[in-house]
Amino acid sequence: MSEKTEWNWEIGTRQIAHTAKSKTEIGWREESQVSPDGERIAAIVNVGEMDFGLCLNDEILEEHYERAWKLHFAPNGQLICLVSLDEEPTISIDGKAIEDRFGFVWQPMFAEGTIAAAVQNDMEYGMYHADKVWDKFFINANNFVLSKSGKTTAACIQLEELGQADIQKFQSGIFSVAVNGTPWKNKFVNTWTPAISSDDELVAVQIRKDLYRYSVAVNDQAWHQDFSMVWEPFFHPKTNDVYAPVRVDGKWGIAQNGHLTENWQPSFNQLWQCQFNADGSILAAIASPAYGKWTVAINGKPWRLQASFMVTDLTMSEDGSTIAVLTKNELNRWSVAVNDKPWSTNCEMAYPPIISDNGKYVAVKMEKNSRQTIVVNDKPYNKDFRQVWEPVFSPQNDKILIKALNDNGEYIRIVEPLSLFTK
Repeated sequence: MSEKTEWNWEIGTRQIAHTAKSKTEIGWREESQVSPDGERIAAIVNVGEMDFGLCLNDEILEEHYERAWKLHFAPNGQLICLVSLDEEPTISIDGKAIEDRFGFVWQPMFAEGTIAAAVQNDMEYGMYHADKVWDKFFINANNFVLSKSGKTTAACIQLEELGQADIQKFQSGIFSVAVNGTPWKNKFVNTWTPAISSDDELVAVQIRKDLYRYSVAVNDQAWHQDFSMVWEPFFHPKTNDVYAPVRVDGKWGIAQNGHLTENWQPSFNQLWQCQFNADGSILAAIASPAYGKWTVAINGKPWRLQASFMVTDLTMSEDGSTIAVLTKNELNRWSVAVNDKPWSTNCEMAYPPIISDNGKYVAVKMEKNSRQTIVVNDKPYNKDFRQVWEPVFSPQNDKILIKALNDNGEYIRIVEPLSLFTK
């Protein structure tokens, strides 16, 4: 299902399901979710008191639950839902609950066909990963992550109990990181946002050494350098060097393996959402060059374009030739900027940009006057809908898949040529 080459890319419109009709009487239908290939639409439906089912296209699946929440499709097309059976939370995959039961389960994650989730058992916290739970659970765990390969999990953990107002113990350090359930030996005042390298060899995390010193730890070893604050660490895609935004003397720059980089000396009011292109030659970040001004910086150099209210959802093509962000102005209108050029189209709500594989097209889901549509390269689609979902570009970069719900409650799958959006 994740291979776009196997999808149906025939130009035209097909009705997949009718969300306003059901072969079984239902009490209510919750928000619909759509599969990556657009061939299926699903929703949680109530069919009785403490009786919930999953409606897939026009059919309600056989297995029912006392509760159901967090329904969505995984990138490989599996239908995932968190459910409760016999008052025990668990995970439903394609309408079938797994055998494991938990005290609670949340934050499902996916990578390369592997499913992971945060779980609680007997008031201790850990992770479910690849059909089993961690061998060791902890007093507290948060900031759960799954590596891109699906092989490694990590979370920030609390290793010791902390009494009310026990300031001395808190300052001595009781937090650390667990990797696949195994805790690091070192303890810190705080830990946040673990990141896992693409080869699963390294785990990096923000740390707080004491009340005033912040840094990064990699595989249980803290950087020797300290900073007044740090943000989420990330890895160079080729060398596995560890980078992180850091604050020095009131300004933000980027450190590499603990040392400030030449291109990213501390000069910004803020830096975040850092992202490398595939070969690591381009590093982009959302930056604030001055108070109340937001832009994008590439290899340390800010765009000329600046937004007065917000810049977010930085997205980069694989080769780095196209960089897109959402912008918001003082009138609360959303728009898009691509490679330092603003779009003329604006709206009440915009969603993260999608870039074609060749970097030539940028598509954004937008909402205006309670109607939604798709805009490609600043040209809106010629129809709007009650709802649309994230668009998908074809592997040949010549078509776009639009998934939409029309006013009659019909879910339709549309494939259009990208030439339609050529100005």
